[in-house]
Amino acid sequence: MADVRELQTTIRRVIEEQLTPAQIVEVKVSEGFDHDEDPILEITVVFDKDKIEGGRLDPGKVVGLPRHLGESLGELGEHRFPFISYMTPG
Repeated sequence: MADVRELQTTIRRVIEEQLTPAQIVEVKVSEGFDHDEDPILEITVVFDKDKIEGGRLDPGKVVGLPRHLGESLGELGEHRFPFISYMTPG
């Protein structure tokens, strides 16, 4: 399993690559558990809606993000499901 710093770096890289051209302000990562008490990664993506046409993330990119994260995290030996939420600053 990867260390916390490596996880955070990988998660941010994948998010920025997949959600381009969105400007990612911050990515918060914490450990948690789902309703079945299985371990998960809680990821909060903070993006600047004023830098995106229409002020919204591309739904097609958002839907595919867990798969892309899962692939990259799996290469690090990390198998917790990435639970992702999105917000704007403020």
